[in-house]
Amino acid sequence: MNINGINPSASPALPNANSPASGVDSQIKALEQKLQQLTNEKGKAVKAKDEDKAKKIEKQIQEVKKQIAELKRQKRKEHDKEENPSSVQEEKAKEPGFGRYLDESV
Repeated sequence: MNINGINPSASPALPNANSPASGVDSQIKALEQKLQQLTNEKGKAVKAKDEDKAKKIEKQIQEVKKQIAELKRQKRKEHDKEENPSSVQEEKAKEPGFGRYLDESV
């Protein structure tokens, strides 16, 4: 789900050759700001006793939290690949059929 134009799967807006995770960092930061804004809006809705609005905002909050968690998982995964490149091959080796060949001469 795309909350107010923020899409965690979109390519980074600001490329940085030093770190591929920097785009993810900026997306996380933007989502955290959106989360803070939604939390404030929900507080105002609760004070105004607007339960419907508070429920809608809570759903948005949960979606933004999911997006943040997914981006952080992606960031950790990328970091792990950079730290231990052999783990990528180990993961690939776990895939069904990896390293096997079909002997068609039989």
